[in-house]
Amino acid sequence: TPIWRGDGRAIFYIDDSNNVMETEVETKGDSLAVGKTKVLFKTEAETFAYQGYPYDVSRDGRKFIINAHPEQKSEEITIIANWLAGLNN
Repeated sequence: TPIWRGDGRAIFYIDDSNNVMETEVETKGDSLAVGKTKVLFKTEAETFAYQGYPYDVSRDGRKFIINAHPEQKSEEITIIANWLAGLNN
């Protein structure tokens, strides 16, 4: 599941240990030079049996959105709509 960084100078992917990886790349004429690879962080993304990409990366490569396993710890969220109207009471 590789995704190119917006400037084309790196590729992100999830390895077999569920680490989000970044590999620097550089084009030289018709060839591609591979640079340093580093682990960015560990994830529980659903990479198996997933159709499409289980994650996406912002154009600058600094923000990620990941579809994680449903077994992961989740917290309840409460959304209050039109809360400003309640201030008048």
